Amino acid sequence: MPLVDELARAVATTMKSALGPVYDRLQQIEQSALRQQAEAELLYTRELSLDRERLAALEARPPVAGPPGADGAAGRDGLPGPKGDPGMRYRGVYQEASGYDLGDVVTWAGGAWHCNEKTSDRPGESSSVWTLIVKRGRDAKGAR
Repeated sequence: MPLVDELARAVATTMKSALGPVYDRLQQIEQSALRQQAEAELLYTRELSLDRERLAALEARPPVAGPPGADGAAGRDGLPGPKGDPGMRYRGVYQEASGYDLGDVVTWAGGAWHCNEKTSDRPGESSSVWTLIVKRGRDAKGAR
């Protein structure tokens, strides 16, 4: 065997034995980092699930009326609005068994909906009965 080949083999063997512990430690660090990342993702998923449960519980609560306020100043000419327009009334989260009238506003699927006529249909199912007035926004990813 030529001397160059023997020298190359000797250098390779020496490098493998010298770098073996470094390679092993690098693998340990990579595995530890992967475990930490998986644990962080699991924790984030659990927290997100808890946040969604809390939000659902808050939305399911019946509205609480506040104390009556003082009368506001009279409008420009003090006349009532257009005939038959009841204004807007917030009725809370949409309830399946409830009936809704013109002017009722409900929250449903992350949005706010205005009722255009008497109905018990769910918002979003009939385009003429409900009008979307506030659309759900994007979730904040990574916000803490």
